[in-house]
Amino acid sequence: AEEEAAAAAAGASADSGPSTLRRMGITNGLLGVSQERVEMVMKQALPVMGGMASQNVLNLADSVMVGRLGTAAVAAVGIASTLNFQCQAALQGISSGVQAMSARRIGEGRPSVAAVPLNAALVMCVAFGFPMAIAAFFAAPTIVPGLVSDPMVIAAAIPYLQARLCAVPAVGINFAFRGFWNAVQQPQIYMNTLLVMHTVNISTSLPLIFGVPWLGIPALGVLGAGIGTSISVWVGTVMYLRMGWTRARSMGFASSIPTLNDIKVLAAQAAPSSITNVLFATGMTALFWIVGHLGTAEVAAVNVLINLMLTLVLPCMGMGLAA
Repeated sequence: AEEEAAAAAAGASADSGPSTLRRMGITNGLLGVSQERVEMVMKQALPVMGGMASQNVLNLADSVMVGRLGTAAVAAVGIASTLNFQCQAALQGISSGVQAMSARRIGEGRPSVAAVPLNAALVMCVAFGFPMAIAAFFAAPTIVPGLVSDPMVIAAAIPYLQARLCAVPAVGINFAFRGFWNAVQQPQIYMNTLLVMHTVNISTSLPLIFGVPWLGIPALGVLGAGIGTSISVWVGTVMYLRMGWTRARSMGFASSIPTLNDIKVLAAQAAPSSITNVLFATGMTALFWIVGHLGTAEVAAVNVLINLMLTLVLPCMGMGLAA
């Protein structure tokens, strides 16, 4: 039933691209690109754009849910989310490497080994993700006070950051799968999984933030938001692994062992994107450090505005990924 639903989603995605173009009056290509090529890109882009738009909703949802706890709570989520992004930025770059290598193997007529780059990416995410997460977890009480001086923000940001850091390896794994599904032209899996993750995030975080006394669940405040978000990320990882097992085994997933050369090539392919992500995250961290000197209300406002901006920008990045 699950595979039939996924196939139906894929069909709906395939039909929506050309129909969207026709409604926009695009029937004879665009900027010198043939109509067939434009429709192909649109069919691939719509699920990716939807997924990218909802990707930042994890951070935005946390800010919305903790908004009732006060300005300090929103500021704490903003600073901690940025530091969490700083920690996982390099792992996110692996996605582009997996997509390039897997797509190349499909194009070469070697689909039986298309998932080998994904296998290599999973090895890298485990090998680097867990040590980075553990190091950042214990360094959090030292790092956070360096960005903000408000004791209420610090007290809320440290446990929230530590909770989010527990999902750093899972984030890398999820991004690796995103690159693979895009490469094999099944981006709807990425979008569908993100929708499930958002549902889990909200349904888990709300009880943890505000508590459910009759169930014996205490109100954890900002920490509850971090725990709920990390749980949702790991749920997405489990779903990706299951879909990989059922849909990508014929492409070498979990059956073809990546060689050292595969890992080296993947690292070289992912390096530019990883470096870009790290520099972007560093700039965001610097911004919060500067605004942190102005006050807690200003940090909270910047957090909300940045999340709204990214929610608008990420769909455009999705179009680029699909192209």
